[in-house]
Order: sequence, then structure tokens, then C-alpha cells
Amino acid sequence: MPHLTFDPKIEQLLREHVGTEAFRVDPRTVGIADGALLREAMSRRTIHDFESSVFRPVERTRVDPETRKQVMRALAQDIRAATAADSAAWTSDPEHLLGIWPRAGSRHLARLLFRHDPWFLRMLVRTPNSRTAMGLAKAALTKAVPTGSVPSRAGGDMAESALSRLLMDPEAPHRSIALRLYRRTANALCSAVAALLTNAVYLESERPSGARTRDIFLETLRLLPPSWLLSRQAGREYADLHPLIGPGDGLLLCPLLAHRNPLTWDEPSVYAPARWSAVTDPESLTDFVPFGSGTDRCWARSQVVQLAEYAWERGVGRLAVNPSQRVARVEVRPILTVARLDVNHVREARSPAVR
Repeated sequence: MPHLTFDPKIEQLLREHVGTEAFRVDPRTVGIADGALLREAMSRRTIHDFESSVFRPVERTRVDPETRKQVMRALAQDIRAATAADSAAWTSDPEHLLGIWPRAGSRHLARLLFRHDPWFLRMLVRTPNSRTAMGLAKAALTKAVPTGSVPSRAGGDMAESALSRLLMDPEAPHRSIALRLYRRTANALCSAVAALLTNAVYLESERPSGARTRDIFLETLRLLPPSWLLSRQAGREYADLHPLIGPGDGLLLCPLLAHRNPLTWDEPSVYAPARWSAVTDPESLTDFVPFGSGTDRCWARSQVVQLAEYAWERGVGRLAVNPSQRVARVEVRPILTVARLDVNHVREARSPAVR
């Protein structure tokens, strides 16, 4: 199994601030590492539009709350449809899942969820260069879409995703905004699920735990939480949260540090899914906030876990890392994940996992 290394900035956070309540990041920012303080900070106010990674303003236009709800409902509908159909896009031989993760996983997830969407929408999820993808998609939309119609994939006998139908409504006045919102939401979901699966494949690769799927993902979320670092603008709401916080101080919320608090967790750096076997309500644990807390929770937390469990039990759980890969690196990215994991073989099938 490759040795896990963290980016020096993450390494410094772990080395200097695990077990603390709060710490000074710079003259205008205070870091929060304690679970109780994290939860309290997240409950003080809802996040501002510009603090959201997905629903921040698009082309200077605010994404209103009703649109957010509609997008979340559409994605939930797409996940239900894909998983209920037991799609061949995911249930064939796990050999087709081999590759460099998390990128390979994100591509397979996009195929599972959005493979019947118009080609220019699928390209928005598939193409790494956002500027190129957006340019091509806008051109295709302008030239190929007459008023009142949306081109479907060749054949046209399969339903497009609910997300596509929602955002590509011919009556919508701002089609370029819809394209950007499609790209953001589809990419965010696929990237988050692929990251979670990649981290679980890495952690299980050396010595498979045989644990329940649920416990594998809870422990993976503890060690490598997707929402690992959250920035919040200064505000009066935080003035009395901790003595370190001054009137103009913004916050850097650090779930990664709370998840490794030695006062809460036995051997906090050790991967041990068994620690969750007797935990009936993970969200009741103060020092466990992998998707945020209260009004500050990740908008797609339930969809991410549902889709990850589905994929795990249909082949991903048998994937293994190339023994010749020496180092696995966790980089500073919005979603915490092992980068460029070489998944090159499949373990023998075991008895079905217990969820």
C-alpha cells in the first residue's frame, strides 16, 4: 500500500493544532478545531451566497432558494432512477472501473447519472477545461436548439436526467446561467462521491476490514472529511464564540482537526471502521462533522453517501491499488481526497457486504 502523505500546509495543521480549541491563522483569521465550537459557529448564521461552492452567484446573478431546492430534488430523483434501475453502467465487471482515481470514478458516475443527456451537457461534466467546455456548449445551444426544443442523445429513446430537464427548460430566460449551474452541480456531486470512494479504496486496500459498508464510509469520512476546511466571513455573530476572536476576524472552520481530537477518538490517526459498530447516531457525535452542521450542512450529503454505498457494493469495494505505487498524496483541494490513486486490479469477490 502506498505511503499516505499530506500537502505541507495540511501537515502543519495536523501537527500544530490537533487537540486545540482555536488558533490564530493570520492577523484577521481565527481557526476553529473543536467540534463543539464548530457546531456552534455553523449554527450562528446561514452561509452567505458567495461562501457556497456550488450555489454562489452565477454570472453575477443570485441562485435563489427555490432554484436550489429544485436542483437538489432533481439530483435526488436522478440518483433514485439510476440506482433503482440497477444500471449496467455500473454493475458490469469491476475491471471497467480500473484507472487513475478519483478522475476515473467521476467519469463513471457521470455516465451512470447523465449518460442520456444532450451531448453538450455531458461534455460539461466530462471536460476538465471549464472555459473550453462552456464555449462549446454555448455554441451548440445557440446553433442546435431552436426555441422550445432541446436536442436529445442519438436514438432519443431514453429519458434525460431530471437535472437536464429542469435547467434546460426552453422557457428559462438565461440559458448560459443554466449551463453553468448544470456543470457546477453535476461536477460537485460526481467529484464528492468519487473522492469518498477513492479514499475508501485507499484505506481498505492494504488490509480489507470486512466491516459493514456503513462503517467503512463513516471511518473514511472521519479521517478524510470532504468538507475539511470552511472559510466564513467576519460577523457580529461570532464575537463571543471564543476569546481569540476579535471584531473583524473571519473564521477558518477545520472539521479535519476535530475528527482527530485525541480527547474524543482512540488512536485518532488509525483507520478502524469497527469503532462505528455500536454507534447508532453518528451525527450526535460532537467531533464528527464531515458535511458541516445545522444550516451549514452540505447540500448533497445524503445523495453523496447513498451513491457511494451503491457503487461500493457493485464493484468499487473490490478495487485495489497498484502495489508499485509508492506514495499517495492528499493535496489542498476543496474536497479532501487522495490524488491520482492508481487502481489497477480487482480483489476476489467476498460475501456481500452488510450495510
